[in-house]
Amino acid sequence: TIPNHTARYPPIHTVVVFVVAMALCVWTLPSLESIDEHATVETFTTSIFKEGPFSISPVALGNIRLLFAFICIYTTKEKIRNGAEFKIVRMAGSELRGGYFAMKGWRTQGFYTSWAWNLLGLSFFLGGMIPMLIAYGREDILQKYPWILRAALISFEVAAPSALLTSSIVTYALWPKAYKDHGASGISLFSSLIFYIFALIVFLFDVLRRIPQN
Repeated sequence: TIPNHTARYPPIHTVVVFVVAMALCVWTLPSLESIDEHATVETFTTSIFKEGPFSISPVALGNIRLLFAFICIYTTKEKIRNGAEFKIVRMAGSELRGGYFAMKGWRTQGFYTSWAWNLLGLSFFLGGMIPMLIAYGREDILQKYPWILRAALISFEVAAPSALLTSSIVTYALWPKAYKDHGASGISLFSSLIFYIFALIVFLFDVLRRIPQN
């Protein structure tokens, strides 16, 4: 367990960099008109593959996305139910103290990888719901609630690169280090493997969605 220790505040230069970066992000946010230009029904119901073995209907596209979304939900539920134990590795010169700590319940969702995974699941749920609404003649719902289309586009634009970044770091940096230090036991958790590999798979899958061109 982690020993008792006094609170430590982040370095001032870290705070300054964070505030400046966030200010730049807010300043460069797209306008609502720009979002609406791309968040259209065609964006979420049209595949880039018009014919051939990879050609799929909007309903099939919706079903596949919803399947991915429910897998994301199931993975999150299992992570919340089972919890996990984490090790803090103290680097030379750091004021942090090493040790082990257990994360249980909703606290397991506080990590970047967890919320990025959940955001990806939300993106696929919204992206799958849209073609299903169109297929069953309920386009009026999308017209009444335009934020469904907007949220689907925004969540994908944020979650997709996050999934790619997380999967790349875990696969090519963290896993080799864990295997070198702890052997197969360092990467033996099946749920952990699925968590990161599947994130990359679902990201690559959504290239089937046609992104409108300017």
